[in-house]
Amino acid sequence: MLKRAFILLAATVFSVVCYAQNPQSNEEQIVSFNEKVHDFGDMLLSDGPATCTFTMTNISDAPIVILNVVSSCGCTVPEWSNAPIPTGGKATIKVTYMNDQGPYPFNKTITVYVSNVTRPVVLRIRGDVHQKALPLREIYTYTVGKAFALKSADYTLGYILQGETKYDDAVVANLSSSPIKVEATGQSAALQIEITPNPIPANSTAKMRFTVNTAKGAKNWGKTVYQTFFKVNGENQTGPVRIEANINDNFDSYSKTDLAKAPLPFIEKAYYEFGQVKKGQKVESSFVLKNSGKSDLVIHKIDSDKKGTVIENKMPVVIKPGSSASIKFRFDTSSEEGEVLNVLNLITNAPTKPNINFFISGIILK
Repeated sequence: MLKRAFILLAATVFSVVCYAQNPQSNEEQIVSFNEKVHDFGDMLLSDGPATCTFTMTNISDAPIVILNVVSSCGCTVPEWSNAPIPTGGKATIKVTYMNDQGPYPFNKTITVYVSNVTRPVVLRIRGDVHQKALPLREIYTYTVGKAFALKSADYTLGYILQGETKYDDAVVANLSSSPIKVEATGQSAALQIEITPNPIPANSTAKMRFTVNTAKGAKNWGKTVYQTFFKVNGENQTGPVRIEANINDNFDSYSKTDLAKAPLPFIEKAYYEFGQVKKGQKVESSFVLKNSGKSDLVIHKIDSDKKGTVIENKMPVVIKPGSSASIKFRFDTSSEEGEVLNVLNLITNAPTKPNINFFISGIILK
């Protein structure tokens, strides 16, 4: 069972690494979109199909064409034109969610292939379909104070490159019978919160946009959790909201010469099996990381997906070309039981391998 899980996860990681080896995207130099995520919010199954329109603008100095648009599900139907789009021109992609999948949340991707853009652009539609209308209090169950509520305390932005800005939206609610003015407070300089409309009308919803600008505030790497609190009508409320992002190095400005001189990490044995240990026992070991490239390899940070994991090396770790470094780790098994697979994610400055994974596996007995 554990070996099977290991193989499946390793295959997934391999595909991610292969994707990272593709040329960096030039999307921001070619096209811009009015939005990349459209949230339909709460819907009823009886509402029938829901439609939204994404608008794309050609910001390059040459005509472009939408070559193809592919949805992740037959329940999502895109419509577009193959006509050339001149510089400064606009094109629309109409997307219809058929709303015939039952009363469930949905999150669908629409992949857009555009001429001159090195990577496809991924758009998303999402929403929450209900069988019948529900009170806001039953939908927005994470309350910040008595009036302000969200569906969750935790949101994620996925991967962001250093220097980039990325945003996403969530629907929030006013559970009270009076309008409320909501202000975010206590967050880092990198996190911006915007709520529209604000004040939020009584017994109504609003859109909360959370934006992370990695160029502001302290420089973070890998798994980073930003936290914010709120004031409602000028009064501080208890209960934080957390925004998680994974921050990688940015190689968009690299030339062919830079890529040829880049570092290249290599782990000869990318896993450690500790066999069977009793719960609470500390597992200690190390692995060797080699730099086969032509410039310094920098390990910015090492994240773990299990609690109780400590990396003993001081970050960042710098490895000269042709040299190696021993990465030492300690895993406290107190919070785990049974078959365990712990993945260490190394965030590097290597364009072909910005993320490397090391696997720790074994069985933890009671």
